[in-house]
Parts: sequence; C-alpha cells; structure tokens
Amino acid sequence: MCVASPGYPSPYSHNELCTITVVDAGYVNATEFNTEKTWDTLTLAGNTWSGAVFPPTTRVSIGEQITWESDYSDSQQGWRLCWTDTAPASGTPCAFNTSTTCSQLSGEQCRALCDFYFSTGGAGWTDNMGWGNGGDPCLWKGLACIDGNTIWLEIVANNLIGELPNSLSTLSQLRAIILSANDGLFGTISNSLVTLSSLQGVGLAKTKVSGSIPAWQTSDLIRVIALFSTKLSGTL
Repeated sequence: MCVASPGYPSPYSHNELCTITVVDAGYVNATEFNTEKTWDTLTLAGNTWSGAVFPPTTRVSIGEQITWESDYSDSQQGWRLCWTDTAPASGTPCAFNTSTTCSQLSGEQCRALCDFYFSTGGAGWTDNMGWGNGGDPCLWKGLACIDGNTIWLEIVANNLIGELPNSLSTLSQLRAIILSANDGLFGTISNSLVTLSSLQGVGLAKTKVSGSIPAWQTSDLIRVIALFSTKLSGTL
C-alpha cells in the first residue's frame, strides 16, 4: 500500500496542502523523496522532512496524520511512501570484517562504529571516506584514536539520517561526539551516553533529536554542549 505526492512521478504543484490519516498501525518508508528543501515539507510522527532527507523506516499508529505542504515556487519530483505491517530487522548485521577492517580497535568498539554507520545511513553520507573499507579505522572520516581507543567522533553536515545506536556507550574513552547540522538525525538520546566518563563535548545542534536532555551537566569533565535548534527539552 503506497501513497504519493500529487502527480508523482511528475513534479508536484505549488501551494498544495493535504493530510493523510493512517488507518492501520505499521511502518512507513520512502521509495522516493525529493522536495524543495525547507519550504516543501512532509510531517510524520512529529518530525518535518524536506529536501532529500527522510528516515528509512518510521513506525505509525492508527489515527496518526501525515501532512504534506508545498509553497508557491520551485517544485521537485515529490515523494512516494509505502506502508507495511512487517517490522524492520531488530539490528543490522555488522558488515565490517573485524579481522581486516577494524583490527586496530577492540571488537566491541568496532561493533559500535558499525552500528553507528548503518543506523545513520552511512552508505548515503556525503563523505564516508574509509568507513568499512579496510585500513586503520582511526583514519576514517571523523574519527580519532589514542592507544587503540576511539576518543573523537565528529561528523558535521554530512547527511546522516537515522537514530543514534545505544552501542555508542561502549566507546568508553570517547571525549567528544559532534554530529551537528545533520537534520536527518532524529529520535531520543540514550541515557547510556551519560555513562561515558571521559566525555567533554557534545554537539547535536541543528538536528531533530528529541526528548529530555540527558544529565551530562552532572559530569565535571563536560566543557561544551551544543543542543540548539533541536527538539530536546529540559535545562542545563
């Protein structure tokens, strides 16, 4: 069962506004998504999407509404959403060969990085240099290591789409996680990330992450927290 923007696959028209009501609980994914960034939007499960950014799978409930709105100029091809009652796989098998691709790090760290790559659509990143292709993982895009431990994860404005996996909490020596300006990042922040005792900096500004702000302020090491332009709530 699928639904598409009016006229798809031809470009949609200007000044469109429509609401679709979900009649059966299940999962929605986009087989095509291309709208004018910022101005022509599709709102689903409380998040608003535009441009070429849309999550791989979103759970929907009976009665939930999907809202489409276009402005007065610049039409694109549009979108096509399909519904299924089949839940996505509970976890993406790690495709990184730990003996040849990630041998400089422990298996636990390699698994966390693999989870992060697949959970955020790594194949579609603007720049995924090195990820999973062999060589020293500490030279992969956005990573830095010391003594066999991942200490820095910084991937800014790189078309990350998805949710942060809980397994990032196994990067016990991580000092900074900076993923700002990836407006395809959504979901809540796991409280398990608060247990990263070496963490000094967090950057998730200009993303769609939501929920309560974790208790990072209780750490004496935290120096920088950038959470503006998100859907997070709470105080620091």
